[in-house]
Amino acid sequence: DYNVYNKMLGQINVENSKSFKPEDEKRIHEVVRQTIGFNQLNSLVFDKLREWIIQYAIDSIDNSISTSSGSSDSQVNEDTLKRKMALANLYQSQRKYEKSESLFMECLEKSKV
Repeated sequence: DYNVYNKMLGQINVENSKSFKPEDEKRIHEVVRQTIGFNQLNSLVFDKLREWIIQYAIDSIDNSISTSSGSSDSQVNEDTLKRKMALANLYQSQRKYEKSESLFMECLEKSKV
């Protein structure tokens, strides 16, 4: 569900991170403040997680296609279409409209069959 994904990413705040040793936490936070800053570091973490989630969704689609032996075509198509729709929604939530539209159109065409 892409709403869960967006909520998770919206809660990223590296400044709230903890360390086993308080002195390590203090030193790490000092270095972040003196260099990149927490806002920039939050953005970097956000971007990497977003890339990972997109790749996971793509891999999930590929996996559903490759492990479809023994399943009926309608089961495979329905599962793959659901996964592609989820990926299209992720792209749309990231304002990657060309990728989103392409997947939405593919799903629409395949659902007509």
